[in-house]
Amino acid sequence: MVGRAIAAETKDHVAIADMGTIESKNTALANEYGPTPTPMLVMWLIRKIVPKDRSAWTFIDVGAGKGRIVIAAANQGFRCVTGIEFAGELCAQANRHLADLGLADGSGRVRVDQADATEFDIPPGACLFYLYNPFREEILRRFITHVLTSYANEPRALRFVYLNPVHKCAFAAHPELIEAALPPAFAAIFGIFSPYSVCVFETVTSNALDRN
Repeated sequence: MVGRAIAAETKDHVAIADMGTIESKNTALANEYGPTPTPMLVMWLIRKIVPKDRSAWTFIDVGAGKGRIVIAAANQGFRCVTGIEFAGELCAQANRHLADLGLADGSGRVRVDQADATEFDIPPGACLFYLYNPFREEILRRFITHVLTSYANEPRALRFVYLNPVHKCAFAAHPELIEAALPPAFAAIFGIFSPYSVCVFETVTSNALDRN
């Protein structure tokens, strides 16, 4: 999980104007960087909604910021763990943290890429996307359309964990996606320990969350 030093370095919010080089036409519709407030709780949920054997799954943190969740996911058995971050300075900080922790081993299995969420190359195979309200509704809709274009070319298991689901309606608008019915205990625990609620959507071919 995230060490104390890295947690301290990733805890502060960063305004768009302070994010350094941004190569994206969507900058005006992005949200400021804010670290996931409960990374251990998020990873607990993720472990429950992905099969125990995660070696066929790619984990993608959309709006990875300084890499807090990428670090937390790095040792969870995923085939690859990738962060997508459009701000150059945040991307560089995230990869420095990965290197400091020995997670950037040169294989590219764990990394943060500077990329636009509406344009990045979506890997083949099963994918789990994590979003902590990284951008406004218009960009979220474009991101979902981008992912589902990949799904149309290769129908497969895709899951989305959306923390602070301000624009949940953007997912509900797609018939290819269904909202997973999480056990009441999940909502109760998030209600106690997290300042935000969470929802999970998956493609209709995902076999209704083969939970552990």
